[in-house]
Amino acid sequence: MRKCRVSANRRDLERYCDDVLAKKVVVGTLERAAVERYRHDCDTAGARGIYWDDEDFERTISFVQLLKHSTGEFCGHPFILKPWQKFVAGNLFAWKNKDTGFRRFRECFISMGRGNGKSPFMA
Repeated sequence: MRKCRVSANRRDLERYCDDVLAKKVVVGTLERAAVERYRHDCDTAGARGIYWDDEDFERTISFVQLLKHSTGEFCGHPFILKPWQKFVAGNLFAWKNKDTGFRRFRECFISMGRGNGKSPFMA
C-alpha cells in the first residue's frame, strides 16, 4: 500500500494507474510510460529531490470542479474530472522540487481523439 493515499481524488488517480498497469484501461505506450514514471516517482521521490504536494493537488481539482461547462449538452453543469484528467492535473501541479518549491513540470502535450473533453479540460 502506498503511503500517500489520502483523499478520494488521490484514490481515483491511484485506481486509474492500477487499471492502466493491469491493462483494464486501453492506453498508448506514452501514457503507460507516464503512469510507470508516476509510480517510480512515488517510490523514489525523496531521494530525487521531489515531492508530491497533496494540498496543491486538491486545490487544483477543487478549482477545476467549481467551473461549469459553457456549451453543449452539459452546459451549466459542473466540470467533474475523470480519473485520467486527475492524473494529468496531479502530475502537472502536485510534483514539486524540494529545494525551490516550484513545480517539476511546466509544460505538457496532450493528444487524443475528438470528443474526449480535452478542450474544456485545457481551458
